[in-house]
Amino acid sequence: MRAALHVARARGDTRLEALARRLLMRLADGAFRLAVIGRTNRGKSTLMNAVLGAPYLPTGSLPVTAVVTTVRYGSHAQALVRRRNESIAARVPLAEICRFVAEASAERSHLQVPSVEVQVPAEFLRQGVEFVDTPGVGSDWDVSGRS
Repeated sequence: MRAALHVARARGDTRLEALARRLLMRLADGAFRLAVIGRTNRGKSTLMNAVLGAPYLPTGSLPVTAVVTTVRYGSHAQALVRRRNESIAARVPLAEICRFVAEASAERSHLQVPSVEVQVPAEFLRQGVEFVDTPGVGSDWDVSGRS
């Protein structure tokens, strides 16, 4: 990417230079993000809980995950809930996460929650790995985060 940045600068291509800079910044954060994608109600959250070693994400026999949920390392388990048009996330106990991610939650819909960040003390995540739990393919969720 650094070579692409130098080439863009030498050619005077400001658009390509800006793109190369953005990509370098994303690479510099050191995180490896693994999005888990699949059909609705096929065990994506269950698989992540198994890898993490504890039931951090809500699961069920009916579809549960309705918003993009990022799982990162944290010294203690907690969730950061983001509401549409608000820049600061609200901290909530991890035990309450279902209220904000569940497909059947009227509160999630009312609060307009497009994403949730879960922080857990899983050693697997300490090295900069992040999971991204997604609503199932074929769910009512779309790329704008609306359901």
